[in-house]
Amino acid sequence: MVDPTHEYNHDTCPACAGHGQVATSDGFAACASCSGRGAWAPPASCCAAHDKGGNKGGCETGHGASDAKPKPRLRSHGALPAANMRELLTRVDLEDEDGNLLDAASAFEGKVVALYFSSATCPACASFTPKLARLATDHARDLVVVYVGGDRTEAQAEGPHTRGRGFLRVPWRSVHREVLLQSYRVFAIPQVVVYHPVRQKTVTTWGHTAISVNPGKCVSAWKRGETGYSLLEMLTPSSCSGAYDGVPSVVSSQSTGYAK
Repeated sequence: MVDPTHEYNHDTCPACAGHGQVATSDGFAACASCSGRGAWAPPASCCAAHDKGGNKGGCETGHGASDAKPKPRLRSHGALPAANMRELLTRVDLEDEDGNLLDAASAFEGKVVALYFSSATCPACASFTPKLARLATDHARDLVVVYVGGDRTEAQAEGPHTRGRGFLRVPWRSVHREVLLQSYRVFAIPQVVVYHPVRQKTVTTWGHTAISVNPGKCVSAWKRGETGYSLLEMLTPSSCSGAYDGVPSVVSSQSTGYAK
């Protein structure tokens, strides 16, 4: 439980998505991570807590008594968290590979959104990323890929593994990245979650499978609100051209930012 006297900033708590409550067997209870406030509590040495303690490091969003150059933390576009996935993906923090901030609603207009949960240190992701990039290029009018990194550091997240792919990304420092990681409970990567903005629903959390066994038709199926693969295709992947033959990497929250 967070000390109730601790000072809070305005970033939403990723554990409860800013609601201040979490579901329990008896209904709802106050979130233990934020003491029910719905706000994120910085470490005691962070400048957002006025450098209490004077320890180096902090959360690296300002001095934190650190010798490093201050790095501003990105804030979500609204004070309140997204009430549902539609609202979140309408105003999610988004940037291109050069770090230019984009308007999500405009970037996603008329397209299905593929949230690509990946990491710079994942061998299976290294094999799968070029295939996903080709799919995104071939279907640029209908599909947009958004990289949601589970990288341990910002330097890893901005590495060469997604450069030149045409992917957009949720900034590493954005609280929205943490909310997406928690919402979809990613246990293994690479994982592709496909969201249909017009139908306002998650079409499939098995986008990686769809791309692997049905690369030629999965995007058109997603546009129709379908999963993009069938049981028959899963049982006979060798009949599908361009099938992916990598093995997903099991990840933990200790090695990446992904949820347990």
